[in-house]
Amino acid sequence: MRFARGDMVTAAFQGDLGKPRPAVIVQADNYIEHHVTLLLCPLSTFLSDAADFRPTLEPSKDNGLKERSQIMADKMTHLKKAAIRQVIGHLSEDEMALLETAIINITGLQQFRPQS
Repeated sequence: MRFARGDMVTAAFQGDLGKPRPAVIVQADNYIEHHVTLLLCPLSTFLSDAADFRPTLEPSKDNGLKERSQIMADKMTHLKKAAIRQVIGHLSEDEMALLETAIINITGLQQFRPQS
């Protein structure tokens, strides 16, 4: 199976996220083919009031979602490619921009300033 950044997939995660669920691949395309694992953000249909780091997606034929869901940028994790069951869709540029902002917010990357 071939993967790309922004692909919506179904995958089985370990721990609290154990049931198969939708997830989005956030790993850069340049690092997908030759790695055994990928970086993903799982999704949840349990909606929380955390728009800064859990952007909400509406179902569409493009993203493959069946229900309104939130991307859990605060639960980003790695997963072996073998644990990915199928590609169900792909995020739009606008949806990816929401996710990228959420990752910046939860990690504080925009606040990092190297010391001179």
